[in-house]
Amino acid sequence: MAVTSLQITRRSVVLDGRPFAAAGAYEKIMGVLRIGVDPVHSANQAITDLAAAPRNTAGLVECEADFYLLKPCDPARGNRRLLLDVPNRGRKVALGLLNSTPRVPDPATGIRPVELLTPLATYTGWNPRHPAQGVPGDLMSMLGSTLPFPLTRAARQASGDPRVSIEERYASRAVYLARVHDSATRLVAERHMLAEDVDAVIERAGRLWDFIARA
Repeated sequence: MAVTSLQITRRSVVLDGRPFAAAGAYEKIMGVLRIGVDPVHSANQAITDLAAAPRNTAGLVECEADFYLLKPCDPARGNRRLLLDVPNRGRKVALGLLNSTPRVPDPATGIRPVELLTPLATYTGWNPRHPAQGVPGDLMSMLGSTLPFPLTRAARQASGDPRVSIEERYASRAVYLARVHDSATRLVAERHMLAEDVDAVIERAGRLWDFIARA
């Protein structure tokens, strides 16, 4: 199975050029891959009715597939690694496993929940498997972690944690909850949250603050 041509149909900057750490801003490239499939190759025999499909002059069955690529605008700032997401019915799954981001079909603008608009921690959508479970080093998807920020600037400096501490982000619990309220109100205005859920979101945020502060 080989790509015979690539057609770019759309190209744009992601999230208005918002930078992603050292990689900087990202761009989105969408298009169509045209593929030639060898109907006699053993690896393709499981494809239903492939042998009955029409072939081109090279003896290949032609098909096409959409592709969607997110890459740094400046290739020199990338890490030369590719995260490949094989979609199920067109859904984009991989991004939802990174920092608990919402799954959206086209992350051109994005929807950031309160936990990311007013964060107390880094969130993941996965966990490394415990060696006792077998297959050490593999990831357990859908079982995420909450990794709290350092409580104070002193704790951050002592541990070498590069993340800004909670103390440096929010002067107090009251300030944090006020920011949570503002974030939730913004999501309501953008029609991403119900107004009736705002109080519950603030209450949950307060419990998370208390839990991290006691840790």
